[in-house]
Amino acid sequence: MISSTETLISVSGLCYRNPSSWFTRMFRSDFILKNITFSLNDGESLAIIGEERSGKSELISAIAGLITPTKGIILYNGQTYESNHQMRAQNFRMIFQDQETALNRKLRVIDILQIPLLINTDMAENERVERIYSTLNLVDLPDSIATRYPSELSYGQMKRVSFARALILNPKVILANKSISSFDPNLRAHICNMILRLQKERKISTIITTSDLEIARKISDKILVLCKGEVVEFGDTRKILNSSQNEITQRLLRNYNNEYRFKRDS
Repeated sequence: MISSTETLISVSGLCYRNPSSWFTRMFRSDFILKNITFSLNDGESLAIIGEERSGKSELISAIAGLITPTKGIILYNGQTYESNHQMRAQNFRMIFQDQETALNRKLRVIDILQIPLLINTDMAENERVERIYSTLNLVDLPDSIATRYPSELSYGQMKRVSFARALILNPKVILANKSISSFDPNLRAHICNMILRLQKERKISTIITTSDLEIARKISDKILVLCKGEVVEFGDTRKILNSSQNEITQRLLRNYNNEYRFKRDS
């Protein structure tokens, strides 16, 4: 994983309040994220971990611009990007968890991949086609996939098409919300290796949420541990996973090790 000392993403004092009725807000704060602060250097990759309802999905959604924080600032290369939709669309690309609904089943793969290029670039048709095929090859898919519909693809192929769509604009940051952990071991290993290769070849930063600590160990430089919407630990992935003294992190490690042992013995 390649990184520099230049800050790519800076999050400061981020809070997110559960959207609810005015009556509920009068009597409860309902903050899902509370004073989140961290930074990520150019080329670094981050894994966000935590127990259920710790705020992982909300945090990655806020970074992607899918939800608006109640308070706080998110900077990309020192600039806010909340209102700059084109800059956000080009540099922050999201891979969604549910591949069954993430791809429009009425469109061929070539059309799915062409839409971001039509919206965000002035590329000529031949340039778009060339970009589409080169991106399919980048995620280990043959050219023949381009004329197929999502219903004609395997789950693994759909996942790679989602990666291709995320990569099609040459972004700086790829965000994946719980979209790797649910795979079978072989596909999971393949996707992780592909991410590592793309990090090296494209110098792309990745931000993932995951409950699989081995995935976090393999593809992330930094790890952020959430508990009830607050950061309890942030730092070097291997250092934290190998020698954390934090009670929450230790509990996550114990639970993961017990779950892994159960799956191995069953």
